[in-house]
Amino acid sequence: MALNYTKKPKASKATESPETILGLRTREATLLVSGLDLTNRSTRTPLAWVTDGSPSMDGFTKEQLQSAAFMVDELAKLPSTSRSVMMNVVQIGTPPVATGFSEIAKFEVPSLHLAQSTPLHAALDRLTADLGALFSDFRAKGIERTESIVIITTDGFANDTTEEEFKSCVRKFLEMGKKWSVTNLVVGVGSNLNEPVLKKLANSAPPLRLEDMNATCLMPFIKKIAEQASQSRRGKTLEMDLPEGLEPIE
Repeated sequence: MALNYTKKPKASKATESPETILGLRTREATLLVSGLDLTNRSTRTPLAWVTDGSPSMDGFTKEQLQSAAFMVDELAKLPSTSRSVMMNVVQIGTPPVATGFSEIAKFEVPSLHLAQSTPLHAALDRLTADLGALFSDFRAKGIERTESIVIITTDGFANDTTEEEFKSCVRKFLEMGKKWSVTNLVVGVGSNLNEPVLKKLANSAPPLRLEDMNATCLMPFIKKIAEQASQSRRGKTLEMDLPEGLEPIE
């Protein structure tokens, strides 16, 4: 799948009230990978998310997870996505904390996990393993799938590893994506971005820059991608209008 971005004219901003976002279902994240529900034979759309809770993301990750809870609640109400979209949130840490893949109808957004460093390589390794296991199960159990989407929100500055190890993790992650037809949506967050890393991770369309760490403008965009991907076939290009607050990094 490829993503084509179209920038729409600026419009007045719509924001969700705190009451709409806060109080939605959350749970403690675990290190377990979810099993595949074989009683559901729907075509699946894997949607994975790498979130950065390092000090440079101060305040953003909490807002992001609160907004994600609202987005998940909305997707769970739609017949086209509630049983077809499978989500996994991987939070950067040592080791990374992941929810494992589960259907949107059953998915619970994890609580905030703060990291004191940015071991991005470990999160990519975890997601590479999670996606590989899920795709193998799909093939073994005869379950069809659409294109798969990975969202990465970070400033791109990784540490806690050597340059060679980081390059190796990125290479394995990209090779897995090529093998299983995964589209990476990379969103740079913060005023100082490591653009070469963000561009390396983006395998289908240019990475995006999120203005003012505004997670609430990001969630509707991701929700639309999930909806369209769940109703498309592999290899189809999704045409997406960029909302105000998201700009391509050329």
